Amino acid sequence: MVLGHISMTAQAQNDFMGTVPNAHPMSSLARTDVTNPSTEDWVNVFGPNGYNVQPDTNRNRKMGRVHLPDVLKGPNQWITDRVDGLITDATNSPFTTIILPYMYMDYPDRKIEWNVWTFDQGLASRVPYEAAARTLTQRKQSFSGYTVRQGLAITMEHNFMMSEEGMTNFHNQVQQVVGSIQNTNDLDVHMALINAPSYLTQVRERYYLEDYLTKSIRDYIDMFGFVQKNMNSLDIIIEDTRSLIKNWGGEDPDFMLCSGKLTYQLTMTQERTSYYTQGIEGQKLLKQGPDMPMYRGLKIIKSKAFSLDEGSAPRDIMRRRVRVAEFYLIKTTDLLSVQLYDEMADNFATLGYDETIKEKVLQAPEEGPPTTLLLIRPNIEHYMLGVIIGRGGIDHLGATLWGQTEMSVFDDGQHGVWGMTYKYHEPAIVFNEHNLH
Repeated sequence: MVLGHISMTAQAQNDFMGTVPNAHPMSSLARTDVTNPSTEDWVNVFGPNGYNVQPDTNRNRKMGRVHLPDVLKGPNQWITDRVDGLITDATNSPFTTIILPYMYMDYPDRKIEWNVWTFDQGLASRVPYEAAARTLTQRKQSFSGYTVRQGLAITMEHNFMMSEEGMTNFHNQVQQVVGSIQNTNDLDVHMALINAPSYLTQVRERYYLEDYLTKSIRDYIDMFGFVQKNMNSLDIIIEDTRSLIKNWGGEDPDFMLCSGKLTYQLTMTQERTSYYTQGIEGQKLLKQGPDMPMYRGLKIIKSKAFSLDEGSAPRDIMRRRVRVAEFYLIKTTDLLSVQLYDEMADNFATLGYDETIKEKVLQAPEEGPPTTLLLIRPNIEHYMLGVIIGRGGIDHLGATLWGQTEMSVFDDGQHGVWGMTYKYHEPAIVFNEHNLH
């Protein structure tokens, strides 16, 4: 069941939040004394509990007083429902709508368990009379997980809440909470996709057997070289992934999660935008830029950059720094020279074999001149962009589970502030890795 029962209409959202800070419904109320709010002021912020506020008979005494009446403190379901609605319904995030949509949990404290069944296909074989036919195999994998309780809080100074500036501040702080919670859930979706079980790994382990690692590394190298040297590499990768997922018994993919920099290759390269090769369509593509909502039938969802470490720039999880090495075997027969690329000079340096290399290598072995040279380039660093292709949705891939939300009001008279704490249970989980690559 999707979180539909906590949805909020546009009118209700405007009543609670206001359309813009300068047009907030509470800011238009006349307030001659912000330390003595009216019943309507309390109701506009705290809901029906505001009708239970009694007049403060001690307001004129020279003594410290708590700004919020006791009846308004503690969990407030009225505010909770509206903040829930802003997060689950008023979001434009594709991560919690297209990939792993929100799904409500009645009991988030209990253990989450699910099974993944795999029904293998095989070829029929000849069966003699009065003999048993070969049985098709099936496998079941069991997984489990738990929700994580998370939360954020906002605070305001006493006697500032009911002023016009205070209402604008409150409006912006609630929007800040909604945006922060959604950003956290978006990060959880990213991590759920990256850490999800890989069905391709299961296939490799099953069929590659002895040389599993060698073939995995070879596939990695071939893919890297293919992408770098082929202009239509991403088109071929998409179609190859479609074929893979279909062979696994999955559904046809409908989204592609990638770094925004990857769309440059699809739209801004000279081969695709040149007037001489693409005509007027190439010039249109150049002017439109890399904003691509769809490509080859897939929704293009650009990954987000998250501030994961304090003091560090936000990181795009789909863009990672990779360090690799290269080695070359060169026969010394008839070898005259070796050219090495010098990054500092941006040019090739030529080393003569007889003048430079042969003299060095003869100092080490005693068996005579080597027949083969091993050239090693130990450190090459570059940024690599990842791509995730799959079929999103609760029925196909997984969900962002959500439940037991609570907006609780507190008052700290010692420090002169009041505030609200929003807590919720949430995990993003991939249930079926057959629809993900």
